[in-house]
Amino acid sequence: MTKLKLIHLFCFLFAVNSLPSEELPIEFTIASFNVKGYSDGKTGYRKAKPPESRTRVEQIIGHWNPEILVIQEMGSRSMFHQFKSALNDRGSRYPYEVFAEGNDTENHIVVLSRFPIFKTSIHTDDSFELHGNRFRMSRPILELDIQVTENYSFKLLSVHLKSKRKILSADQQEVREKEARVLRRKIDDALSKNQNLNLVVIGDLNDSPQALSTRTILGKGRNRLFDTRPIEEGALLGNPSKTLTSSRILEIAWTYFYKKEDSYSRIDYILISRGMKAEWNPLKTFIPRSAYWNAASDHRMILAGFIIAGRR
Repeated sequence: MTKLKLIHLFCFLFAVNSLPSEELPIEFTIASFNVKGYSDGKTGYRKAKPPESRTRVEQIIGHWNPEILVIQEMGSRSMFHQFKSALNDRGSRYPYEVFAEGNDTENHIVVLSRFPIFKTSIHTDDSFELHGNRFRMSRPILELDIQVTENYSFKLLSVHLKSKRKILSADQQEVREKEARVLRRKIDDALSKNQNLNLVVIGDLNDSPQALSTRTILGKGRNRLFDTRPIEEGALLGNPSKTLTSSRILEIAWTYFYKKEDSYSRIDYILISRGMKAEWNPLKTFIPRSAYWNAASDHRMILAGFIIAGRR
């Protein structure tokens, strides 16, 4: 681990071990997964996702079974219901859900939660100006407030920014940078009301950590977000005998494979506010290893763990 993460881990473990005996820690994980067009192919430009690929997505999610699951590139509502039913059959049951539609009618953002979602805002009308033209964000910004316990809640902002695929109307990078500014304004607005707010910004940002769009979302100063940077960890799903040494694990943080260029990059993120960082659990923040990740998607699922004080 980096020196910063080791320091945070030491403080985290000290805080947990210092809990009074009548208090029990409550742990939960948040996952983000771009499932590469979970579609039946009946409408629009998306081809049907093969049954084997859908099964692999469900196996990966079901194995790690996060308490809160954020999905990008979900297809129609009927496909979403099939997806949720398949997870139910694997023991991953989520009583709370949000299906967010936007201007992109093929790719939707979905959130499944085992904790109550007590406030939902689906921002579909955000727009920006670029070289004298007005553009609307193709996918919504999903804003949720989630109640984990009676005394603990957090705000979640889920996004799927413009891909690097070229478009005729504008430069794809400039579009993504403008979308990032729209999201950053929402972050600053939330934190201006409460600088200690528990905030998670999660999803497919479609660019590297060094890109201007990503750095814009991270921000600066007191309102800067912290990058949890999940890394590979644990045994290989589908082949448990294969494990990685700790030194090798530290080097592997990619989340997306671009087959055309045979390249791997980190474009999926779980970012947290200073207030939420106090509950962040580095030991439960990782990228699951799977022997069939590429059969599921061109992205890998990422998870971040959190732990809060609870009472018996």
